[in-house]
Amino acid sequence: MTKRTSEQLLRELLYLASPDSPEEGRAAAAEAIARHGDEALPDSEVDRLAQALRPGGPDEEGGEQRVRLRGADLAGGNLYQVRLPGADLRTANLSRTDLGFSDLRGADLGGAVLTGAGLTGADLTEAELTDADLGGAVLDDARLVMADLFRARLAAASLRQADLSDADLRRAVLTDADLSGATLRGTAIDATDLRNCDLTGTDLSTASGPLSLDDLAGARWSTGTRWPESQPGLGRAVRDNSVSIAPGVYRVGDDDSRDRATALAPSPRTPSPVR
Repeated sequence: MTKRTSEQLLRELLYLASPDSPEEGRAAAAEAIARHGDEALPDSEVDRLAQALRPGGPDEEGGEQRVRLRGADLAGGNLYQVRLPGADLRTANLSRTDLGFSDLRGADLGGAVLTGAGLTGADLTEAELTDADLGGAVLDDARLVMADLFRARLAAASLRQADLSDADLRRAVLTDADLSGATLRGTAIDATDLRNCDLTGTDLSTASGPLSLDDLAGARWSTGTRWPESQPGLGRAVRDNSVSIAPGVYRVGDDDSRDRATALAPSPRTPSPVR
């Protein structure tokens, strides 16, 4: 929300987001947002906003109070570097919102809409993202360690160099996503759709769960890609069914106009063929 809206409308939005918050806190937060417009809020103002959205008492576990924004419409907002650990953002609309380098550790984003959101460098460690829609979102260098992405939709999302160690990607859809250089060590990938993904330099060495050629149809990979050690025959199967599209880069799928990937010696970093 920016100067194009009135402070009264902002107060009403904040009330809908957190009806149990103090009125003076909502007024202060509305004033801060209106004053800064589309600029990122200074740390002091972010803290002020977070305080305005805190309920009066402790959370259910008796610990630190949580910001509650369940179902809030924050589409297109500027929340760069915001600190919302453990926040309740279930079903919130965060499409096209700038959340770059934000602290969202343990946040509940189940069912949230984050299409086209900017999450570069964000910390989503242990975040709940079940059924969330992150289509086209940018999560380059993001930390998603132990994040729950069960059934999440990440079509065409960018996750370059992202850390997805021990995350749950079961039944997640990552068609056309960019996972180049990403780490998926210990990641659950049962029934994960990786069709047409960019897996160049991706580390899947200790990922768990069956991964089939159908799941990888059209995916790009490189000599630096590390396939699951739990499936020792997968690396060879991928090579046997891939074509070279650039030096050291291949695509899963047949193309008679390209050289077969198997014509090249396997890289030391890729699994050796099973005898």
